[in-house]
Amino acid sequence: MFTITEKATEMIGEFFKTRAGITPVRIVVNEDHDEIFEEGDFTFIIHRNLLEMAHPITVDFVSDKQGSGFVIRSAMPKPETCGGCSGC
Repeated sequence: MFTITEKATEMIGEFFKTRAGITPVRIVVNEDHDEIFEEGDFTFIIHRNLLEMAHPITVDFVSDKQGSGFVIRSAMPKPETCGGCSGC
């Protein structure tokens, strides 16, 4: 299952307004075994194995005191450590 919120669709539309045409949005860079989802005016491509491991996947756009941006949520477990990054 793949879901993209209305706000995320709106913000992706804003991003593509200044681009020469809309192209598919790839969730994972790998051209084999893809699943394709049409949401609004956009096409999303995700590797079939990732979808099976991580579903359900939800793409959202959030704004808060720390800023704004896209958030991808899934059922995939987070690693115990993430190599020292902040905000994982």
